[in-house]
Amino acid sequence: SEMCIRDRAAASLTGCSNGLSSSKKESSNVGTMTQEEASTTKVMVIGDYDIYMDELLVYAIQAMVTNNGTLASVKANPDTYKEQTLSLIRTTKILYDVTQHNDVTLDDSDMETTNNTIDNFLGSMPDGLLEKYGISEDVVRKVFTEQTYVSKFENDIKNDMGKKVQSDICLLYTSDAADEARS
Repeated sequence: SEMCIRDRAAASLTGCSNGLSSSKKESSNVGTMTQEEASTTKVMVIGDYDIYMDELLVYAIQAMVTNNGTLASVKANPDTYKEQTLSLIRTTKILYDVTQHNDVTLDDSDMETTNNTIDNFLGSMPDGLLEKYGISEDVVRKVFTEQTYVSKFENDIKNDMGKKVQSDICLLYTSDAADEARS
């Protein structure tokens, strides 16, 4: 079932290396953590950001949903799944930090889209799943809002690069036309 898949996804991230804590507290309590425990159990550090169990599990669930993961695929490739999740966290945190130092702001439209995405995510979770892992709506909102900043930053860069390329192409054709007119 969907709940079993997500339970397995969360469990697959506990007790592993690659920057995650493997102490008895974290690995033995997954699935029985209170919101307080999950939000205060530090599992990794990325730059200046402490990552706690609740946030890690949001990324794990999100990565699994994004990759259309199944229980069989997680069991068959647990290391790949862990790496995908950790890569998603690292990339998001690093780029989020860049957005905070480059005056990236979210407008009402960005927030409306983010809120709709959050509502869809929360609505797609089986009853009791988030509570089982101590995941609050606040941490879900934090993760998706940070990802919105990252997406906006990436799109702004692409748009700026597109404008530059378009401008360069126009200059090239204008220059070529002027050269032809002179000959």
